[in-house]
Amino acid sequence: MKNLIEVQAIEEGLRIHVSDLMNDPEWDRFLETAPGGHHVQTSRWARVKTQQGWEAKRLLVKLEGAIVAGAQLLIRPLPVAGAFCYVPKGPVLAKQYRYLSGKIVKQICKVAREHGAQQIVVQPPNDAHYLGDDLLGAGFNTSHLRFAPTSTVVVDLTLELDELLSRMKAKTRYNIRLAKRQGIRVREVENAEITSFYRLFISTSERQDFWAESQDYFFQLWRSFSGAGHIKMFLAEHDGVVLSGAIVIAFGDTVLYKRGGWLGEKKHLRPNELLHWHIITWAKSNGYLAYDFEGIAPEAADAVLHNKDLDGALKNSVSRFKLGFGGDISLCPGPYDHIYNPLIRAGYKLVFSKLSQWTCVKKILNRYRTR
Repeated sequence: MKNLIEVQAIEEGLRIHVSDLMNDPEWDRFLETAPGGHHVQTSRWARVKTQQGWEAKRLLVKLEGAIVAGAQLLIRPLPVAGAFCYVPKGPVLAKQYRYLSGKIVKQICKVAREHGAQQIVVQPPNDAHYLGDDLLGAGFNTSHLRFAPTSTVVVDLTLELDELLSRMKAKTRYNIRLAKRQGIRVREVENAEITSFYRLFISTSERQDFWAESQDYFFQLWRSFSGAGHIKMFLAEHDGVVLSGAIVIAFGDTVLYKRGGWLGEKKHLRPNELLHWHIITWAKSNGYLAYDFEGIAPEAADAVLHNKDLDGALKNSVSRFKLGFGGDISLCPGPYDHIYNPLIRAGYKLVFSKLSQWTCVKKILNRYRTR
């Protein structure tokens, strides 16, 4: 049943509505072309997160019935009392309506509070650094919570393949050719292979000690995004043995690396380099303009931007692997949060910045992440 409630008119011809529609193709289409539109703002993503205990509320700003701005809020009950509200990569505004950002931030707070939120975290879209002033003006502070990356590597797919190869690190180029010579084969697969991918993913989580979603999460992810062709899965194999895999989300003009896994065997065959090169060539041939590796360590991004070598743990890190493909560093806005209880807010400022670095706390936060 349609649930669309008018909140108020914010100026002549423009009205804000609140919706909790589980399927909202109009909003999803708006996001595909709006600056900063991202799949984690879609109703498709809301359906995924609903399976993990979140509830979605959507603010929609309309002009003569057409969406021109909005934000999707994800709300989750807290163990003790109240709720936690997260706005990933939002709000999203058509360029000519960016002047509405302050009003939308206030409406985000209003809706979140109406649903019992004690803490609100907003992480603006990748191109929306301008939202920082509006959030600070509404009582938010820069947050220590890190649900989504603040730096990433993006490969420009408008370049020719030869130029893409020439921009790579020499070692990455060599490894791609080596994998081909050694007989690594990469193929696109359907959801029947999720079980194979999940074995790789679990193997990786055990080696790297991060919290892993359930296999059901990946089936739900596939169900939500496959209808419009937004999700693809690729596996790299050798002599019939699946060695590595990746799930990507194709949204707007960008293909984004969502999740990956590696068996941890036959490293000398370099299956991962060929896997990503295959995805890059697939994305380019299908008309996409960018391949986003979806996150590197901020320290690695800072080193590259200052022409410094990666040192310490970064030398053999996932960040170094991603940087090998020669993409451009992209810095994304960090999160902002607002805690309403003054006592909790004071303790949070004093303690959480240190606690958030603890491994056990990072694992707990990982369960709430929504990237």
